[in-house]
Amino acid sequence: MDITKRDQQDSKDAGTDSTSAAEVGVARIKITDDMFVGWSPPPPNEQPNEKKIKGIPRLSHKKSKTGCQRCRARRVKCDEGKPICGGCSRHNVTCFYDHLAKPEGKHTDESEVSSPSSSRSVPSRISYPDSNTIAPAESKERRLLELRLMHQWTLNTCLTFPLSADPSVRDINTTILPKLSLENEALLYCIFFLSALHLMKTEPANLEARENYLHYYSLTITAHRVDVNALSHSNADVVCLTAALIRLGSFAILQERSIPPYGYEPPRQWMSMNQGTTTIHRETWKWIGNDPNSIAYRSIVQKSPNMTDFAALFAPANREHLLHLLSSPLGIPPEPWTPEIEEAYCQALSFIGAIQLAIDAGIEGSAEILRRCLAFPGHMPKLFFDMVGERRPRALVVLAHYFAYLVRFREIWWIGEVGMREVRAIAGALGPEWVDSMRWPLGEVERVYA
Repeated sequence: MDITKRDQQDSKDAGTDSTSAAEVGVARIKITDDMFVGWSPPPPNEQPNEKKIKGIPRLSHKKSKTGCQRCRARRVKCDEGKPICGGCSRHNVTCFYDHLAKPEGKHTDESEVSSPSSSRSVPSRISYPDSNTIAPAESKERRLLELRLMHQWTLNTCLTFPLSADPSVRDINTTILPKLSLENEALLYCIFFLSALHLMKTEPANLEARENYLHYYSLTITAHRVDVNALSHSNADVVCLTAALIRLGSFAILQERSIPPYGYEPPRQWMSMNQGTTTIHRETWKWIGNDPNSIAYRSIVQKSPNMTDFAALFAPANREHLLHLLSSPLGIPPEPWTPEIEEAYCQALSFIGAIQLAIDAGIEGSAEILRRCLAFPGHMPKLFFDMVGERRPRALVVLAHYFAYLVRFREIWWIGEVGMREVRAIAGALGPEWVDSMRWPLGEVERVYA
């Protein structure tokens, strides 16, 4: 498909979609099971690359289809304790049930929702979780904790987000969101999750903050899934706002993942979470895209730069200075190449190129540049991240160019050392034939960290 035509179609679908809410109805969004499931940190004393001791046989057990996600991933027996199973309790990690048995009498409606571009569709299923599965017990301690976390949000955490210097955005973050959260559990838990995560980052010795971050993160995801499955005009605004905050949190969580000393493990959960939140944004836009009273519309679309103008974001002119990344270095073996693969690379390079052009123009401030960086993972075609997941060298080089732009934002707590860690890890995993292609990302790291 011609890329320019594809861009024009995307822009038309996203910006001038005339589909009414009545026509859309209340169809359920089909999203992947891990769309909003983030990485769970290992216990403090557990080394991520520690060799497993051989010679200790595992006890056989009946496999559970409804055990928690972590136990199933580890292939161990889950006692399915609520709110936290025994295994997760011992390891002090998040316990999340994403394969719950359906209650009798309930029926799960499923349908597929595609984004404006078919390559960006995210079809799969989402189960109906029990909203009371891991709800905290009412207590004096809980009330005081949540009061402290809300205080942290209004005075500190929300002021670190993009465009917080804008009075209207600051008012939304400090006043309107807390008020909305009193009527929506997912948004309320998300505020607590981000506040606790902020405390954990700024107070490394605060072990309680780490525990609270993990707990409220699980509550956020569970409640948000329920809202997404019941998406309608009445909750579209708050669902969109919650998804936007989850996206911010995904960058902070990315800092916590273990990067092996050799090889490169792609940030799969980060990619999945960001693609998922973008799918949610596009679906909610059918109701709030042209509503001036929408909080999400006021805080996302009415602020520069416009992340819904696909024709501008993916313009061929954006990638002219990056076309060398589409050529093949000498000595590399033949790689799969189709028009669809070339288009995926071109879209990624155009988006990255637009970031550089905005920097060179000097019109946008650092907050606007950061917004462009945050939008990248959600705007990428699925095929591009599929190639990253397969560790294709060219895809990793392109991803490194993106992460290099995050290096300039290292002082922001929810970005931190992500850019440097990912760029260096990718460089260490590539062969010598890709050295020239990695000069700019590594140069950016050295420039900032010199």
